[in-house]
Amino acid sequence: MANTSLNTQPIYTSSADTQWIGGATAANTTKDLTSGTAYLAFTASSTGGGYVQRMRFRALGTNVATVARVFINNGGVTGTTANNILWDEISLPAVTLSEVSALPTYELPLNFALPPGYRLFVTIATVVAAGYAITTIGGKY
Repeated sequence: MANTSLNTQPIYTSSADTQWIGGATAANTTKDLTSGTAYLAFTASSTGGGYVQRMRFRALGTNVATVARVFINNGGVTGTTANNILWDEISLPAVTLSEVSALPTYELPLNFALPPGYRLFVTIATVVAAGYAITTIGGKY
């Protein structure tokens, strides 16, 4: 017998929620988020949760190549392995600041809901000179 108590209607966020980090530069090579520098990129509403659509990475100047890693955290301390999961990665190639051409922006599609109090953290694998602005686009339930 089918469970008739399931929600069959789509839900939409009640308000936009854009959060950002202004200059990620420090390296962290852990794959479980239990140590090193981690940047808090998004926190879902503590009561209704949230939805994350995408994350954008924009170089702030000249940087060496690196990889950004996105972790989902259940709202607990990051030092406990069971509280974190490596969700996805994106390669960020070396870039050189120019006054005649734009620096590229890289996007990581996310498109998933987060339970109340869950968070997204980002690490970068190598030290970069100018850093990255990281913006998460989403909404609050």
